[in-house]
Amino acid sequence: MFASLIAIMAAAAAATSDAPAASGQTASSPPATQAAADDSQKVVCHYEEVTGSRFKKRVCHTKAQWQQLSEQAEKMQRDIAEHTALVPAATPNQ
Repeated sequence: MFASLIAIMAAAAAATSDAPAASGQTASSPPATQAAADDSQKVVCHYEEVTGSRFKKRVCHTKAQWQQLSEQAEKMQRDIAEHTALVPAATPNQ
């Protein structure tokens, strides 16, 4: 079933990409701002390791969402580093 779903999606993508050429129209290139907006909406998938499993999990987000997740992770790292720098290390009682 999964393979047939992928085949249908591939056929639909091929049909929509060939539509302007088949009708005799030439496809004009989109403006740079539209191309950049389309690029940020492109879905990108990564495989992430799952603790306790040999299988990897497929995680898909748009490029804009991946960028936002990356920025959130960097901010969290900075916040943790700043917080731990302010807290003095505990010393054992002697």
